[in-house]
Amino acid sequence: MAHVLGKSHFSAVDPSATLSRAHATEFRRLAQRRLSHEPIQHIMQSWDFRQLRDLTVLAPLLVPRPETETLVDLALYSVEHDAFDPPLVLDIGCGTGAAGLALVAAAVAEKGLPRAALIAVDSNAAACAATLMNAKKLGMHCELLHAPGMGNAARAAAKHALCDAFQDADSVVRGAKNARVCVAIIQGDIMRRSTQKAVAEVSALLTPEQGFAGGAPLVVCNPPYITAAEADDLDDTVLAHEDHLALFGDLQCGSLVSGGGAEDGLSFTRALLRTALPGIGAAMAELAPRHGMTKSKLYLELGGAEQVTQIRREAPAWGRMDDPDTTPSKIANLGCHRDLQQEIRFLEADLLWEDAHAPLAAEDDGESRS
Repeated sequence: MAHVLGKSHFSAVDPSATLSRAHATEFRRLAQRRLSHEPIQHIMQSWDFRQLRDLTVLAPLLVPRPETETLVDLALYSVEHDAFDPPLVLDIGCGTGAAGLALVAAAVAEKGLPRAALIAVDSNAAACAATLMNAKKLGMHCELLHAPGMGNAARAAAKHALCDAFQDADSVVRGAKNARVCVAIIQGDIMRRSTQKAVAEVSALLTPEQGFAGGAPLVVCNPPYITAAEADDLDDTVLAHEDHLALFGDLQCGSLVSGGGAEDGLSFTRALLRTALPGIGAAMAELAPRHGMTKSKLYLELGGAEQVTQIRREAPAWGRMDDPDTTPSKIANLGCHRDLQQEIRFLEADLLWEDAHAPLAAEDDGESRS
C-alpha cells in the first residue's frame, strides 16, 4: 500500500485516508502478483540493502538478501585493515550491484577514504542495467566498458570518461562523497578470456595519477551454490521468479564446466577459483607487469559450513606457492566466517597475484582467522 501511495514506509500511510479508484485498482493488481508468489522486491522494483535505500531490483535478478550484508562488512574490514587505500573492488556476478556498491560507498562514507573504484561483472544484461541505474542513483560516476556488440570507439570513450572522472575526484566537494566513487560495468561471462581481459584493462587504468597504487582488486562474490537436489525445498517465490543461473551452482552455462564431477553446488566456485581468477591474473601481468607477488583478498558467500569446508580443503592444491607450474594466482590463508544466525557461510582467502605471463584460459569464440 505504501508503494502504491508513493510513501517510503507503511508508517507514513494514513489509515483513515480514502483510496482513489486508481490507487485501489493498482493495489489489487500488485496484490494479485504477490499472490502468484512474485517477490515483493520485483513487484516494487526496489529494495534496501545495508546503508543503500531504494536500490532498483529488476526481474529475474536475485533479490538482495540481508545475509549478504555480512559479506560487505567482512570486505569493508579488509579495506580498513589490509591497506586497500583506496580500494579497487571486483564484484563478480554483481546482480543488482548491491554488494559492490554498498562496499565502495561505505569505504568513502564510513571509513573516510578519498576515493574508491568498483568493477562490476555479470553475464546478465538486466544485472548490468540495474547496477548502472543504481550507481547513478547513488551519485557515482558509472560507465559500461564492455558488452557484447559494443564497438571499440564506444569502449574507448567510456574508458576516457572513467579516467577523467578519477582525475576530477579531488575537486569534488567534500559533501558529495559518492561522486568520489567510480564504477566500471563489464557484461560478460567471467570464465571467458575476453571478460577476464576487460577486467584487467580496467585495473590497469587506475594508475597513481588517479590516486591508485596499481594493485590487484579486492574480490567479492556471491556465487550460485544451490544444488539440484535442493530445488524442491525452495520457496516458489525463489524457484519461479529468480534467475536459475544465479541460484544453482552446477548448471552448465557458457564455458562453465563441472569441477570434479560432483553435483554439490560448487562447480561455479571451482571454475571461478581455478579458471577465472587465474585468467584475470595472467591478463593483469601482461598489461601491467609487476615484480614479485601482489596480495589481495577474496570473500565468497557460500551455502553453509559443508561447502566452505570443501573449498578450504580443495583450494590450496590449486595454487601452491611452492609449485612453479601452478596458475598465476595463488590461494592461501583460507578462513571462514559466520552469518547473522551464527552459521558458517563465508570464505575468506588471500589471493597472491604473480608477475607471470601464463597463458590465459581457452575460449570458445575452520573459523575466522585471528
